[in-house]
Amino acid sequence: YQGPEEPVVPIEEQVIPIEYYEHPDFISYMKNAENADRTGYDPVKKLRFPHTSPEGGNKTIAYGYKLKDSDDFSKGITEEQANELLNKQLRKFDQKMQKELGAANYKKLKKNDKDIGAGLDITYNTGSSLLFPNFFKALLRGDRGSALSESKRYYKKNGIPTELTRRNKLFKNQFF
Repeated sequence: YQGPEEPVVPIEEQVIPIEYYEHPDFISYMKNAENADRTGYDPVKKLRFPHTSPEGGNKTIAYGYKLKDSDDFSKGITEEQANELLNKQLRKFDQKMQKELGAANYKKLKKNDKDIGAGLDITYNTGSSLLFPNFFKALLRGDRGSALSESKRYYKKNGIPTELTRRNKLFKNQFF
């Protein structure tokens, strides 16, 4: 006796797991957090162009992509290209966060969508999970209150630290 046969699930009903950074809700959140007012968008040409970043340094395009000196986006990019760039950067920063935190800690974060999302948002926005060690330590030990208080982000405006109040509020509402 071989036991009951496994039911056959039609291909169209099979669920293929996606990475959190591919989830449409997370992508919508990131677009809103990174460039809700569509800075750099030309509605006549239907293209996105580089624009000045509030934090200074190189210009930014689309959804928070910080241009490298070698980048040339002077002819603009389409919305499809902006989405591709965001997806590529989210994958890159997800891998960077995994490397910086180590496999065991990364796996622990992945058990909770809000934790992995919060970690990826911080890493994408700041360029490294290492810049917010107290946030990640609190998140990994399950202390969400401390994690939230350690997540506030600032930029320097005329040399004065200025809170990213909109970004911090969106972050709290999305992940906490």
